[in-house]
Amino acid sequence: MLTDSIAGVVVQFCYIIVVVVHSFEIGLQLITTAKTVSRDMQFYKDQYYHLYNRSINKELLFYSEENYVFFLKKFDKILKYADILAFCLMPTHFHFLIKIKTEDQIPLRRAIGDILGGYSRTINKERNRTGSLFQQHTKAKLLTSEKHLIALLHYIHQNPLHSRIVINIKDWKFSSYIDYVEDKERYFPLNKQLLQKFKNIDEFVDDSNYIVEEL
Repeated sequence: MLTDSIAGVVVQFCYIIVVVVHSFEIGLQLITTAKTVSRDMQFYKDQYYHLYNRSINKELLFYSEENYVFFLKKFDKILKYADILAFCLMPTHFHFLIKIKTEDQIPLRRAIGDILGGYSRTINKERNRTGSLFQQHTKAKLLTSEKHLIALLHYIHQNPLHSRIVINIKDWKFSSYIDYVEDKERYFPLNKQLLQKFKNIDEFVDDSNYIVEEL
């Protein structure tokens, strides 16, 4: 009887430990999600923003082509609140050019946090790692002129050139440049309104070859 009582106590104790550890993991995941998007990030309807973040400690964000595609496809969650005009994923960071569609910015901030937090949890599980993957706060820089918009469009597409990953922009799969020049939508509907600022696609391609320095 004494042995059975001790065994019962041990089982209960182990159960408590499992519950506590599980609760801690859930709490850590929620904290990680919350920290990826700052409450100071402000969005205003019909305005354009450069949305970007990078990994902590220069870690890789993407370990395979499947990681890149998985991350991009998750971004369709923001399309209810914002149009995506351009994007580029790099091994350690990402860039998006977005246009806000709604007055209510809280759901957009939450959607961005959910995307980054969910992706972090996927990579942590896949790579057997723990903790944050992205830097603490995602940045959203307001763009105030058409000239700045066009420059940023090219800068985003030129990221692989700046990092010397490719020699030609079109050789990098994980930017919207291919969607522009080949008239595709590989991951989500893309707002290509900025193409109207060029006479034709050839002019867009030519302008894309003029290197834009870091903005």
